[in-house]
Amino acid sequence: MPSNTKKRNINRRRPRGGRKGLHYALLTVFVLGLGAFLCLTVLFEVEEITVVGSDKYTAEEIIAASGIEPGDNLFRVPAGVIERELAARYPYIEKVSLHRLFPPSIEIRIEQSVPSVALSSGDELVLITRDGKVLERGMILLSADLLLVHGLDVTGREPGDYLGGGDEGSGLIMINYLLGAMEETGFTGLTNLDITDRLNMHVMYENRLSLQLGTEANLPDKLRLIRLVVEEKLYPGAHGILDAADIATKDWVIYTPASGFNSDGSPIERYNPEEAQNGA
Repeated sequence: MPSNTKKRNINRRRPRGGRKGLHYALLTVFVLGLGAFLCLTVLFEVEEITVVGSDKYTAEEIIAASGIEPGDNLFRVPAGVIERELAARYPYIEKVSLHRLFPPSIEIRIEQSVPSVALSSGDELVLITRDGKVLERGMILLSADLLLVHGLDVTGREPGDYLGGGDEGSGLIMINYLLGAMEETGFTGLTNLDITDRLNMHVMYENRLSLQLGTEANLPDKLRLIRLVVEEKLYPGAHGILDAADIATKDWVIYTPASGFNSDGSPIERYNPEEAQNGA
């Protein structure tokens, strides 16, 4: 009999413990909700906004375009939206990322686009990246290490646009093949590239040798053989044409000297009567 009474007492206590657990759960939800509300309203106001990695655009310009202001809530700043808008607005921004820091601040990190070549377009130059993004166009002071390309029409393309398919696409492929071959072989000194004839690109070397390269096939091998000829076979300072378009079948480079140069690239010595008389 006593044992039954004990069981009845235990059964009466269980509902009381359940209500206490419910109260704790509700209190936890309330505290978490209050904390989230405070984080998104009163607390964590942005105190400072900085920009790193940009020398094409000022920090003030980028911050103004981002729309972020001191006092904005750190966690309510729409990072993804701002990143996409900045990248779309500024051609020289390749990638942008927003970072939330403490004390509450926002750091806008910029990865800039790098021009790979300059396209000659009428009286203007057009700078583009390896993936065909137009960075700027106009009267541009060209960097000495930037390849100038002729024969690719980009009329109508504005900064921020990407070159499309067709003629633009095939021209971009040829350019990138040459840039890749230059990187692979370490070949430097190339200046003007002409891809008007897609079956025979030619490029100037040190503004004295015109290199006939044919198509983009076997470009690294062509550049290696040309460098060998220039360094070991030709007279230093030789002018003329080096034809390496058919090395896949002929395995040689044909040198055609410019006017006033011998077959080995040496200057032709011209007879000067006055010098001859003084020497006599």
